[in-house]
Amino acid sequence: MKRGQTLLDVAVTESGSVESAWNIALQNGMSLTDTVNKTLDITGVPIDSDTVVELAAKGSVPATDGTPSRDRYIPIGRITIGRDKIG
Repeated sequence: MKRGQTLLDVAVTESGSVESAWNIALQNGMSLTDTVNKTLDITGVPIDSDTVVELAAKGSVPATDGTPSRDRYIPIGRITIGRDKIG
């Protein structure tokens, strides 16, 4: 899994459909909005192989968790903000 991928991102990447996120969440004891940091069981999840192949061919790997890595923070006075990045 790529850094910043939520369960919704993994569902799209692995099954080709965001709708499968619910089944993946149930199978793995997770919430739909959890950031994935473990190997997931996607056994029995319907797969749209055409979409999965197309995403892989284009190198598209959605990662929508907006938490930036440390090197992406910008200090401003006594606070820091994160740079926006779509991965």
